[in-house]
Amino acid sequence: TVSVLYWLAEGGNCSFCHCHTRDVSLSLLQLSERPFFIETGHVMRSMVVIAATIIALFSGAASALTAVGYTASVPIAGGRARFHWRVDGVAGSRDERGYFALEVPTASGWVGFGIGEINSGSMPGSDIAIATVDSNGALTVGDYHALDFAMPLPDCNPAVSDWTPIAAQRNATHTLVEISRKLIATSLDEDRSIARRPNNSPSKFLVAWGADAALAYHGRTDRALFAVDIFSAPTDRLAPLRADPNIEVLEWRSRNLAVPAAETLYAYTPCVRGQRNSGRQIIAFNVLVSPEASRPYLHHMVVKGYNNANCEGFAVDLYAVASSHAPFILPEDIGLGMDFDSYNVEIHYDNPNLVSGLIDNSGVEVFTTRAGAPPRVHNAGVLVAADPIVQTPYLIEPGYTALDYNCPSECTLRWERNITVFGELLHMHQTGDLMRTNFVAPDGQTVLATREAEWYAFHTQENQLFDRFDLPRGSAINTRCVYRVADTGGTVRFGLGSSQEMCMHFIYYYPRLAARTGEMCGVNFCGHIRSKETQQVRHMRHGFNGSCGVIGSPTPTPAPLASIASLAERTGQTQGDVSGANSITAAIALILAVAISMAL
Repeated sequence: TVSVLYWLAEGGNCSFCHCHTRDVSLSLLQLSERPFFIETGHVMRSMVVIAATIIALFSGAASALTAVGYTASVPIAGGRARFHWRVDGVAGSRDERGYFALEVPTASGWVGFGIGEINSGSMPGSDIAIATVDSNGALTVGDYHALDFAMPLPDCNPAVSDWTPIAAQRNATHTLVEISRKLIATSLDEDRSIARRPNNSPSKFLVAWGADAALAYHGRTDRALFAVDIFSAPTDRLAPLRADPNIEVLEWRSRNLAVPAAETLYAYTPCVRGQRNSGRQIIAFNVLVSPEASRPYLHHMVVKGYNNANCEGFAVDLYAVASSHAPFILPEDIGLGMDFDSYNVEIHYDNPNLVSGLIDNSGVEVFTTRAGAPPRVHNAGVLVAADPIVQTPYLIEPGYTALDYNCPSECTLRWERNITVFGELLHMHQTGDLMRTNFVAPDGQTVLATREAEWYAFHTQENQLFDRFDLPRGSAINTRCVYRVADTGGTVRFGLGSSQEMCMHFIYYYPRLAARTGEMCGVNFCGHIRSKETQQVRHMRHGFNGSCGVIGSPTPTPAPLASIASLAERTGQTQGDVSGANSITAAIALILAVAISMAL
């Protein structure tokens, strides 16, 4: 309202107003300090704007929903909604608490907010709060979780809820709900903690909303997945790297590539000569999509290094990215040495509808240190485990199929030294349902670490950093990939196409190994497939619905949900007061401002 009125008063020439009615940041105090208010000829207009703005701001106009007391916010759902947050309490303590506000474009119904699994972020496996606002403006929030792309289930322990309602606002177009919870989950059976992650890596969140009074399907548009680090201010994480004079940004991309009307194409960007022994290191990757219309066709990209000048023969994978195109920034003490003679990017184009006329210029931005810049402490490498070059001979049948892959201790004994593992990309295709790798100590018994996506989702896979762990020579790397094929889906083969399957675990580690088993270890590369079996989901997942007994078993009727009166109710107003008379007052104020401003 402030922005629009200011624009009108300036005759449509206000260059700094930015008339986004939901993102107004100019307060009346800020407006009063503008030279506009004291220049000759503007005094009357200024008074009109101030008067109309005061009336509008205090009358519940559509742009007047306000989340107060939060440290940061970001637009989500393509700008249709907004997420606000702050964190209070001693860092890492059980009392540390997150406060969240979600503003969504619905004037009725419900709002859902979820915490996703880090290696998925999709709806299945998410911890969900469902908030509703009744006709009196009272906010109610319930504790739910999701096991599939289906109706969320109430948590199995009705006596314990992680979520606390705070307040709600609603007008003719939008709803804003404010809720909080402790960051460390009460019960890991149906809940997820929100933890600080290496390199300020973001957590995965979900939002959805609906106009129906009862919880119902949100449709294809009233939802969003997003990633935010709630422990730091939102920022362009690549901006400091672009501004650093010791860093150069290279573009390895296609050049007017004509994508054929074929389901699958593996293409390679032009070969780039390397600078072996230059001391340069790669420190970040960022996907370039050009034109934007190419994005649906980009299945994956892999940056490859070669020990010859022509990008021929055996290649070493340096970076892989699939459906999620988030930047991947290495920790400040780690770099990937540019120790190869040439490089290119493998791009898998997926064109199942056989669209013709596609011209692509996509690729990868590669952020490197310049020659002579101080080197980073650790020179990293990438190990591809499980099935590195897609050699699995088995068919995946309808139902659930589990395949177990092994990189045994005799393979890692070929390493020159122990390594430290710090990052990963878990990669399967459309029927992938769960992926888990156990890193087993040389004693054959002790599990040093487990990395997994219990609720794998092809459309959200991305590179992740995690707390580092040491992996000694003689350890084993055991990977299980689980696939789910519809009963009417027929069998699925392993292969390079998007409709086929893969099982690859890209493991980032340091220091880089010279041994071939430090680059690939699995089927036909020292390792093998240990077993294939068909099982029920309950034998494969540990987590959600644990207190209900078996995963997928009926859930008990939840206890009454926690509720709190809305701000309007606590100040003696009713919901009718806010959405009725005050909306009329706001409309009158806006009309008056327009008319008077035009007259002036």
